[in-house]
Amino acid sequence: EDLDDIAAYVSSLNVLPRSPWRDADGELTAEAARGEEIFHDPEIGCSECHSGVELTDSSWIEPGLPLLHDVGTLTEASGQRMSGALWGLDTPSLRGLHSTGPYLHDGSAPDVVSVLLDANPDDRHGTTSTLDDDQINDLAEYILSQE
Repeated sequence: EDLDDIAAYVSSLNVLPRSPWRDADGELTAEAARGEEIFHDPEIGCSECHSGVELTDSSWIEPGLPLLHDVGTLTEASGQRMSGALWGLDTPSLRGLHSTGPYLHDGSAPDVVSVLLDANPDDRHGTTSTLDDDQINDLAEYILSQE
């Protein structure tokens, strides 16, 4: 019985709070549903890296060699990796993102729209330059709806 109680407690640690960006019944809003289509559009590319149940491709290519991406946000101020050049970043999960701002590895994006537009001038973090303002807002709402 004690072991069951401990297991229940540990399992509860993985529960994320409901996103305030969802409808009261927990469903996606109409905007977020449109954003979901954009998110999964291969030409936009979001789901290439933010994939699977955890919405990340975080993995190891081989022992000691993580899968990292340079989405165009690295600078000299970003630091190093194992005393060498930092050539990429691990893809963070989008689960619970609604409560984790500011965004990006250095906190330079105050909101998700800034990630999609301001911190993505060369479309290295998804091909968002082709999207209009309504599509950007729908995509941001979908991303913020993740629990």
